[in-house]
Amino acid sequence: MYRDANGYARGVAISGNYAYVADQESGLAIIDISDPTNPGAPIYRDTNGSAFEVAISGNYAYVADSGFGLAIINVSDPTNPGTPVYRDTDGHATGVAISGNYAYVADYSSSLAIIPLNLSEINDAAGNRATLTLPSSSSIGINKAIIIDTTDPTVSSVTSSTADGSYKVRRCNSNKCCLQRGS
Repeated sequence: MYRDANGYARGVAISGNYAYVADQESGLAIIDISDPTNPGAPIYRDTNGSAFEVAISGNYAYVADSGFGLAIINVSDPTNPGTPVYRDTDGHATGVAISGNYAYVADYSSSLAIIPLNLSEINDAAGNRATLTLPSSSSIGINKAIIIDTTDPTVSSVTSSTADGSYKVRRCNSNKCCLQRGS
């Protein structure tokens, strides 16, 4: 059984019911293989370069994309892959492997490029992505990177005998934080 793609298949990775093919001329081809005797038609997400290899980790496909480096594509919905985001390498990316929070990219010019994968999303309880908009005139909007602490402290209620009492947060156990009177 074969499923033809547009270009030259250079690499393949399997995740769940999908085959992710590095299709040299067409970028990433995603094929539903839930029925291996009748694979679905490819869904393409074009990349800027020539796709040589692909690795899947979590909701992302990592494509070694020749002169454009590493293309990172959100595939949380394999039927509608996201727009590629690129991480440059010194030369031509020809292979990729993911381990932990790093992509290890075989690079024609520099042998090995190690790229940190700091891909995080902030979502509300319904799963909607948060959007941060800063005025272009603000100094943080122009000059600074933003680091967001994603730990999840929650205060469900506070009872105080004084209106102006001060409190500090302390850890009571591994799952809860407690308020303690005083500074």
